[in-house]
Amino acid sequence: MMRRALMLALGMLAVPSGAVEVAYRIVDADNFVFRLQNDSALSESAAQAYIQRAAKAVCKEREPQLGLYRIDSNEFVGNEAPERKPVSFVFRQEVKCVTPSPSAAQAALPPPVSAEEKKKAADLVLDRTERYFRLLNEARVDEAFQDLNPDSGVWDEASWKRTKREFQAIAGPLHRINITKVTVYENPKSASEPGLYVAADYKNIWQNVPVQCGYLMWFRTKSGEFRITREVTGHVTAEQYKAMPQAQQQAIEQNLQCR
Repeated sequence: MMRRALMLALGMLAVPSGAVEVAYRIVDADNFVFRLQNDSALSESAAQAYIQRAAKAVCKEREPQLGLYRIDSNEFVGNEAPERKPVSFVFRQEVKCVTPSPSAAQAALPPPVSAEEKKKAADLVLDRTERYFRLLNEARVDEAFQDLNPDSGVWDEASWKRTKREFQAIAGPLHRINITKVTVYENPKSASEPGLYVAADYKNIWQNVPVQCGYLMWFRTKSGEFRITREVTGHVTAEQYKAMPQAQQQAIEQNLQCR
């Protein structure tokens, strides 16, 4: 498997706080992982717009199909010198170059989902999301990994488990799970395939991490079970929070795009 990173010749792309840098890693002839780096946070749509532009150059005559993505956001805390300010926004996006199929474009959508079925899906995902965080809190990452969509083929199991264990070691015990919103989507246009999706927004509190927020996107697979297809998360440790100026503390949830 080829694992080399190439910088794309995009030049300086204007954003409010600096320049966007985009690179990509070749997984195989069809699949790539793009990495966007900026010194201030971007919205998902803005980051994906940059990556979409870069991916078209890589895919050439084929079309780029955006898959799973991950956001890593670091906050500049008060005791850090400006010249050592960390990169505040890194956006990683899986991309697959595909040949559009006329028959696929004309494929029938799944049957409509009733309001009752959507409510059941929302309730189920609420329970599954809370269980997911309890498993992580108990360091049962092998079990938590089973909640990820096995059909996507983009999860790096070893890397994912290592990241979760490292976070749990830093965060300490989980003090509160707070699912702030559950939203059901039927055949969203931005999805790689039609179906029923449920987003669970959360804002959790850990012993050493007073703010952890993001969302899990669940997808109802062909088996009828819901699995996670996307995970977006951001956090600030207690030590970082204490070192921030008061104004920055008050804006931390907004900067981490908590919902």
